[in-house]
Amino acid sequence: MDKKSFKVFFLLLSLIIISTVSLVGCKSESRKIEETTNKLYKEKKGYIENTSQIESILSKLELPKGYQYKSCNIVEEEDTHSIMLNFEADIDIVYDENIFDIHSAIFFSLVENLDEIVYSRQPEGVEGIESYDRSIIDSFTLAVLDKSTRDLGASKENFKELIEFYQEYIVEKTG
Repeated sequence: MDKKSFKVFFLLLSLIIISTVSLVGCKSESRKIEETTNKLYKEKKGYIENTSQIESILSKLELPKGYQYKSCNIVEEEDTHSIMLNFEADIDIVYDENIFDIHSAIFFSLVENLDEIVYSRQPEGVEGIESYDRSIIDSFTLAVLDKSTRDLGASKENFKELIEFYQEYIVEKTG
């Protein structure tokens, strides 16, 4: 094999290897989205049952480095169904509101009678308490995905769109 043929052969071989590695990575990401969609969509309920249901959803969600969910409470007042999610973040971490927008969209898509989610940063007194009601998160999902949270939760296919967006954001944040 002459020098020119060897260079062409080496270049083609390199392209094939790079293409194969890229395809494996795409399949892996696609598989992760499918698995996350299936695991979370199994949690879909018409109403809040108990804190173990909330904790089960939380256990399937990823957080950026330095964040950790600590506890949750169900708050029911007349016609309003709310949950309070207490989380801990390293003291030097800047509060990332976007991750809670996405987590809220997932919760509202999975639990139909949920009206409000309150995120409370621990330890107490540290800035970072946010309250989201369904209409605020619907504004977010309509702007980003052109669907309300009820529409996203209406089918696994719609819910998968939300999970694809979620995975892109988490990958961006966790590197």
